[in-house]
Amino acid sequence: ERADASSAWHIFPVQIDPRVAARDQVFADLRKRGIGANVHYTPVHLLSYYRDRFGTAEGDLPVAEDVYSRLLTLPLHPAMDEADVDRVADALEEVFGSRVSTREACA
Repeated sequence: ERADASSAWHIFPVQIDPRVAARDQVFADLRKRGIGANVHYTPVHLLSYYRDRFGTAEGDLPVAEDVYSRLLTLPLHPAMDEADVDRVADALEEVFGSRVSTREACA
């Protein structure tokens, strides 16, 4: 945070290392455990408006598409307490199991 500003604390995105797990599988596994993970920010050029108006297509912006394929948003809100944070962290550890540490899987 900057000294003259503070975070809105509305999302907590992490990047899933695709060599460890697919983002969509991690998403599904967290949801099965009652964790409100989400996927945000589809690359704009893939939205129907831009496809229709400007003829954009998959592959036009490969870096944006690659990052999007790895991003997962973990629950974050001002009312979260330590127990909520622990629940999310524990679920991540369960999802990744002994394959790799959560720190290595999520950047």
